[in-house]
Amino acid sequence: MTRDYQFDLRPGCDAGVPLRLVPGIRRIVARNPSAMTFTGTATYLLGSGSVAVIDPGPRHPAHIDRILGALQKGERIEAVFVTHRHLDHSPGAELLRARISTPVYAARPRPATSRGAPPPELLAAHPGGGEGIDHGFSPDRTLEDGDLVESEFLSNGQPAWSIRAILTPGHLDDHVCFASERHAALFTGDHVMGWSSTMVSPPEGDKGIYVES
Repeated sequence: MTRDYQFDLRPGCDAGVPLRLVPGIRRIVARNPSAMTFTGTATYLLGSGSVAVIDPGPRHPAHIDRILGALQKGERIEAVFVTHRHLDHSPGAELLRARISTPVYAARPRPATSRGAPPPELLAAHPGGGEGIDHGFSPDRTLEDGDLVESEFLSNGQPAWSIRAILTPGHLDDHVCFASERHAALFTGDHVMGWSSTMVSPPEGDKGIYVES
């Protein structure tokens, strides 16, 4: 069988260096490269003036310093959004919240409806899934499918940013994507990745639910 596709394995930017992707969207790649994260977890800053942070990443204080250091003079972080509670995506939310007292938004874990029993040897080797669960993660506000969160600060008469939640369980039972219609962008976390197909780790991950999502 020949492989007629090729994933893009080129790093998009230097880890730790803020990159302006389009007006209103900046990305900082955490310095946590691995087989699970490729070159590192991508953290996004949405908006200007008032900023929303999406996926603040692992428990790396230096990464939090880089997020705060990427803010321009007079900018402030108004909210933090987390796509799911894996250890490479959510622990940074607690560090940010301790530094700037900003609310954290995420979806709640979904009860399984079609989950089969994972092999015992898999659970023994990878308790909590291959990437590891952030069991201490606790958002301030939970999101339902279609919920819209908007900045309280205006830019040109409009909210500085707005984010709509699109629930996409499967990779993990609390996975959610975030849509910014104003920027024509969808932040997909680990539901869709540019460098690889995603990983579904039971018991919290479920392939059938992922396909439905």
